[in-house]
Amino acid sequence: MKIKLVYFLCLFVLIITGCTSQLKVKQLMVKPSTIAPGEDAIIIIVFKGPADKIATVTATVRENTGIFYVLNDDGVDGDEKANDKMWSSALTVPIEAPSATYHLDFSARDEEGNEIIVRSSEALETGLIGTVEVVVK
Repeated sequence: MKIKLVYFLCLFVLIITGCTSQLKVKQLMVKPSTIAPGEDAIIIIVFKGPADKIATVTATVRENTGIFYVLNDDGVDGDEKANDKMWSSALTVPIEAPSATYHLDFSARDEEGNEIIVRSSEALETGLIGTVEVVVK
């Protein structure tokens, strides 16, 4: 009986530690979140957990899916520090962009091109790893 209990507890610990090591989104933002046409901003997503399998992160404008931004963790193009689990990209709001609230929908893929799923209610509902609003004034 004691052996079964020890086996069960070991299995439980393995399951729990496996669940807690999953990739999660720690922070998602655009700085500043209110922008005028022609102005610049930075798109940022910060991951918690094993982010080493992420190959690409993309933010797509929901209202015009032809506009998207590829974020990086290489310390260039709006990213301050390489390999810090903080993926970012610089963006410039097109001068002809109408005043409105826009949504940036984030997705990530691994080296093989497979979609990366994170633990969140939004990811389960939409398949996206997150969404952030941007107001063009």
